[in-house]
Amino acid sequence: MNTFITSAIALTAVSASAFATDNGWVSLDQEINNLNASLAAQNATGPKLGGWIQARYENSSDIQVVDPSAGGGGGGALAPGTSVTHDLSGFRLSSVRVELSGDAGSGYSYKVSFDLASGAALLQDAYAQFKLGDQVTGKIGLFKPDFLRSSTVDDNKTVLLDRTIIGSGHEWNDRDAGLEVGFTYDMLRASVSVLNGSDLEGKELALCAKVAVNLMGGGVGKVEGAYGAPEAMALSAGLSYRDDANLDKATTIGFEVEMTAGAFSLAGEMVQLDTNNFIDFGPAGALTTSDSTPWDVTGSYLFSEHWEGVARYENPDDADNSNQMSFGVNYLVSGHDIKWTAEYAALSTDNVLGDVSVISLGISVSM
Repeated sequence: MNTFITSAIALTAVSASAFATDNGWVSLDQEINNLNASLAAQNATGPKLGGWIQARYENSSDIQVVDPSAGGGGGGALAPGTSVTHDLSGFRLSSVRVELSGDAGSGYSYKVSFDLASGAALLQDAYAQFKLGDQVTGKIGLFKPDFLRSSTVDDNKTVLLDRTIIGSGHEWNDRDAGLEVGFTYDMLRASVSVLNGSDLEGKELALCAKVAVNLMGGGVGKVEGAYGAPEAMALSAGLSYRDDANLDKATTIGFEVEMTAGAFSLAGEMVQLDTNNFIDFGPAGALTTSDSTPWDVTGSYLFSEHWEGVARYENPDDADNSNQMSFGVNYLVSGHDIKWTAEYAALSTDNVLGDVSVISLGISVSM
């Protein structure tokens, strides 16, 4: 009897222990599920805030700026219609960007951005993006057309303080409202955009198309220069087309090639402008080229993790035989997120404007 009771007690204890152990595993599973839910909540779709601040100092004895405090009339020291100018030597905000983006779920995302450098909130991007398949995406709203890589790289990821003359072309560097469909497969990328164009919401539309291919390695991403590039060579090339149906003879064809190889980077681009295409350049866009084939080449070398040297040659192919040389040094405190740039740019031209050189020092800090 005592043996039976002892065995029953032992069996009960073992069963209770097993039950407690099972409960322990259930509890552990629940804790893991709770942890997964917590991590999922942290990575849930929702708005993400980003952007950057860029400020610079510029100095040039070839560029004159008006002194508003010395204006004539209204109690000013000068007669109406007269003004006092000084050599350029001062500070300015070149870009203050605030971006809001997020994944809305079900294959949809969005982006809205403003630039505040002028003191007012100027709308930049405002579009919704959606998936049309594993390799196809769509975009509708306000955005830059995918024409040249140099114009679509973010301001805080350029290798010099300013984009190239070609990359600054208003037809593709400015935003326009429209629809874009993009296709990506292996090393090939293509896009087609239908945009409002020069007649805004009139019946005539502008068309932009591009085909780009990664010829070696994983290709070159949306960052200029050699920072962050792989040791192995990467090579990309692109061919683009743009036409505005509202204008006669307004077809632009662009070609670009970009290469990185360890610490070295090289990029070149060229566009064929028709009669009614034009690109402004020089101080405050004082010079213009149209019905021409401007081109440029930019090279950089990463001396160390924090220092990169840059050289650029630009030929606008204008009637005044203009060309521009730029030299810069980047101090990459934290890659492109925090960097200082010292730059010297010299424009040579036969135009009555005369040669112009500018020394600049800028900083870029990203959110």
